[in-house]
Amino acid sequence: PAPAGSSSSSSSSDEGPAPMDVDEPPPAPAPAPTIHRPSSDAEKAQVDNDGWIVKALYKEQEDWDALLTKPEYDELRRGRTIEQLEAAMTTWMCYGSKR
Repeated sequence: PAPAGSSSSSSSSDEGPAPMDVDEPPPAPAPAPTIHRPSSDAEKAQVDNDGWIVKALYKEQEDWDALLTKPEYDELRRGRTIEQLEAAMTTWMCYGSKR
């Protein structure tokens, strides 16, 4: 007989997660933000004004939710979603003024 407190069973059905199905493809990556080249002076000015996003993300330690919830960003955000802010930041990084 096995000593007290030990198990003589070699079954491991209750241990760890089930193995992954190797035939399943990995999840698709998120689509890249759309980059829109400003075509007018008004659009260029708007892109230039979106430089605040990078500074705010740095200040908030890359917390996108803070940009949506903190009142200090309400006017700058102009009702945009995280996805729209990401696209605006990407456009600013390509075409905005880095003053």
